[in-house]
Amino acid sequence: MTNTIETEEALLHEIAFSCPLAHMHYLISVYGSVRLPQYDIGIIMKYINGSSLAAALNDKSTIIHNFSIRERLEITLSIAKGLVELYLVYIVHRDFKVENVLLFQSSNGSYISKIANFDLSYQLAIVSATFVKDFGGTVGYDVLEIVRYIFFSFYSLRTFGNQMYFYWYEIGMNSGKVHYAL
Repeated sequence: MTNTIETEEALLHEIAFSCPLAHMHYLISVYGSVRLPQYDIGIIMKYINGSSLAAALNDKSTIIHNFSIRERLEITLSIAKGLVELYLVYIVHRDFKVENVLLFQSSNGSYISKIANFDLSYQLAIVSATFVKDFGGTVGYDVLEIVRYIFFSFYSLRTFGNQMYFYWYEIGMNSGKVHYAL
């Protein structure tokens, strides 16, 4: 029963945290929730017609492997813009990974990313580092903004850059295409 209560609390936290962010273009839009007798709590959110970036990066997926360098850079830029949208309101996404980046295909066929899964996110202006560590963090794995009380830093950009380079480099190496022009 405790696990169910904790799961429900985490889901309610994510819904409450995400709803005010629904207007941000590069974040998943969450509009509210509904409680259904058979299924407990459900999230009402914008439909995303693509997959997660993790699924698209899968060796068997042809989505990403067929993208041009320009399309890859546009996806990377939309991820960066989503992180900036969060940082501008002093929010740190504590579970940022390719599984939490969703690809949305627009009507013209191009893809943009939408950052999702805010269950571990916190607004830095109202939370102490000790609380965040006690609630759900692992000592030694906290993002630098929390450890050092820095809202936006060069380290965040460097970490993001390193992650994106690794993902796109791996795609290039696995597909046989040369992408050193980046």
